[in-house]
Formats: sequence, C-alpha cells, structure tokens
Amino acid sequence: MDYDYDVIMLDEAQDASPVMWSVVKNQDACGKILVGDPNQEIYGFAGAKNAMDAAAAATPAEHLTRRTLSVSFRFGPEIASVACSLLALKGSADAVVGARRADVDEEAGGEVAADAAADAAAVRVATAPISLIKTFIPPLTTHAPSDAPSDAPSAPAASLARPRKKKREQLVVLCRSNGSMFDVAGQVAEVVAEEDDNFHDVIFPDWKPSANPKIAFVGGEEALRLDQLVDVWRLAFGDLDDLHRVDDKYVRTFARRLVEDSGYPFHHPEWTRDVDKRLEGLARATAAQRDAEMSSKIAIVRRFGKRLPERVRAIRRATVPDRDDAHVVLSTAHKSKGLEFDTVLLWDDFVDVGAVRATTTTTTTTSTNVAAATRFTVPIHNAQGGNEFGFDFEEEEDVDPDEINLVYVAATRAKKRLYLVRSISRWSPYDRVRVVNAVT
Repeated sequence: MDYDYDVIMLDEAQDASPVMWSVVKNQDACGKILVGDPNQEIYGFAGAKNAMDAAAAATPAEHLTRRTLSVSFRFGPEIASVACSLLALKGSADAVVGARRADVDEEAGGEVAADAAADAAAVRVATAPISLIKTFIPPLTTHAPSDAPSDAPSAPAASLARPRKKKREQLVVLCRSNGSMFDVAGQVAEVVAEEDDNFHDVIFPDWKPSANPKIAFVGGEEALRLDQLVDVWRLAFGDLDDLHRVDDKYVRTFARRLVEDSGYPFHHPEWTRDVDKRLEGLARATAAQRDAEMSSKIAIVRRFGKRLPERVRAIRRATVPDRDDAHVVLSTAHKSKGLEFDTVLLWDDFVDVGAVRATTTTTTTTSTNVAAATRFTVPIHNAQGGNEFGFDFEEEEDVDPDEINLVYVAATRAKKRLYLVRSISRWSPYDRVRVVNAVT
C-alpha cells in the first residue's frame, strides 16, 4: 500500500483498532498523518487504542510534527466552558475556544436571530428533564367536525397566503446506554398516551388531535433492538407459545433449554412467577461475557414486568423514521459521535462528574524518567448510614477515563443550547462563576 500513495491519513486515531494501527505503521515508504482527539477516546471497552500515543512513543522526536486545533466553530464560549471544565477535571492542559458566530436571519435583513443573541443562556440546568422534553412537543390542537355549522366570516385573501415554513425546534436527548434511551422513549410515549386519553375522554371526546408527538432515534428504531427486548420478555414471562415465538437466535437458545429443563408444566402458576429461574441461564451468560447491553435489557424486563409489551407498542406508535420530522430525537452518546445538534439534553445516566476525584501518583521508571498516572474514583457511601459513632464510612469505585471523555463528547454535540443535569453542572473548575451563573 505504501508504494501506491504518498501519504496515508488515519482519522479518529484516538480510537484505532490495534490491527488498523499495525497496518498503517508498517507502511514505511510514505508519510503518515494521524488525526484525532485524545479527549474523545471512548472505545477502550472494545479494545481500541490511541494510535497517536503509540506513534509518539515509537517515532524519534525529529521525525514527529504536532499540530493542535483548539477552536471550534460549532458552539460559543458558554458550551466551550463546560468542555474545558471536563478537560480540567482530567488534569488536561488542553482548552477549547468556542467561536460560533451568532445566527443571522438573512430573510430579516441580516439581523442577529433573537435565540442566538443571548449566549449567556446557552447552558442551562434541567431540574425536571421529562417536563423539559414536553415543552418541545406541540400541544394538541382541535378542529371542529367538517359537518359542523360555522357562522364565522370567510378569511381575507391575504390571510390565506401560505406562511413561511419554519424549521422545527427539536430536542436531542443523549443517553449513556440503550437501556436509558428505552426508558426515556417510554416516558415520552406514556406522556403522549396520557394527553391523548385526556383529550378524547374529557375535553372533546368526538374530535381527534391534528398532531401527535413524534420520536426518532439516531440509527433508527433498530438501534433499540426492541424485537430482542420482547424476546427476553417472552423468556421471562411468556407461556409455551411465547417461548416458541422467540426469534432472536441468542435468546432462543435459552428458551429451548428452558423448555427442556423445566421441572414445572407451563400452566403451573408457581413456574410462571419464577422470573429469576427463567432468566437464570441468560443472566449467567450475560455476566460471564460482560455484555452491558443484554444486562440492561434484562434489567428493563425485570423492572417493567408484564407491562413491557405495552410500553414497546407505545414507543413504536410514537416513532417516525425521519429524524427531521421528530420533536424529540434520542441517541446514545457513542452513536452521536461526529454529529451535531442545535439543542441537546444530557440524560442523568452518565458518570457523576460532580463527584469524581482525581489522584495523581508518580513512579520513577529510570534514573531520569518519572511516569505520572492519574486514578479517577467516585465515592460510594455506606448504605448503613454510619456506625454507632455517627460516622459515614465511604468507599471508592474506579472510573474509567473513557467515561469522562464520553460526557465531553456528548456535551460538545450541542451547537446552540445545552441542558445539563445537576451532577454535571455543579462541577466547573475551569470557570465556575460563568458556567454556574449561566445555568441556574
């Protein structure tokens, strides 16, 4: 490959697979350019490595050139302050400068748009996330039946002109896991159902709403793998017919084993209620494989029980295939990488950066070299509430730096407005006064 090209460029080099980096570094007859941001390193769990660090360690200093880009035209200074706060938490000397220009409404003669002029409101705290989400869903409107008499005069011709189409205001909710994304989608769908029921049964029972809230997913509905979730539910709660309907190949293995090994007939009520027994094989295999996504599905099935199929149906009713048609868009932070959105809400399932503690230790490797390593932890409070002396014992749990990077990636998807939960907003060592005052 090195004989066919003068230069090879490796993008997203902070999360390169070892095989990919091995292929690139072994091309000796051409130049190599590695592009990436070590603060966006989020795929360590999949075995990805920072190829830039590997290249720096293996390349003589005189053959290595570094270039740093620190200015982002995606967002303004307030969102940049949040990004810098997260970098400071990691002990990074990097800084991000937000250089987004205020939006200009060309059709209004080039005036600055009102929603972009107040940059101080670009970062806010979402104390009630679901209530915030509801503000992005237009209220249900009513229309009189077509056969109803009307004494209203005809509208003037000028008012019949088609109004200029305005871009839909949209909220993007970024979650840490698919499990949380399902939970948010379900809560939004249930809000829809409650409003629909109230509309039909109380206010105007003979009329129908002219608009319904719409949800979309980055990567499509398939990103949630709802079919597999329903199959896990069948494994936990289904009867014999349900177990035979399990379609997912992996879950089907446990469904067949359950039928073969069960000591109870399927109509026996004790067997039907024994959810732990029915999920035991799948849960054990999931733990052994450290399958976080399947683990979240098992947790969802346990949480919602027999109500889960109706929640899945509600989500599917509210889902639209085109993101541009949605009022609320849902995504995991990993899937949002490389994308940008006007308004972003970070859900509350990310690492609690407000509680993260950084401890740096130094180790002498040779007579002249000293290596520094930083350990990140979060406190785990004693559930007993302390001992007889009133002390609250506290343990610590390690935090993977990738988890802090993931918050950084999610926060920097926002262009105009970023909503934070309190655990994130309360930590701002970079410029606490400006950020906290802006969001409270």
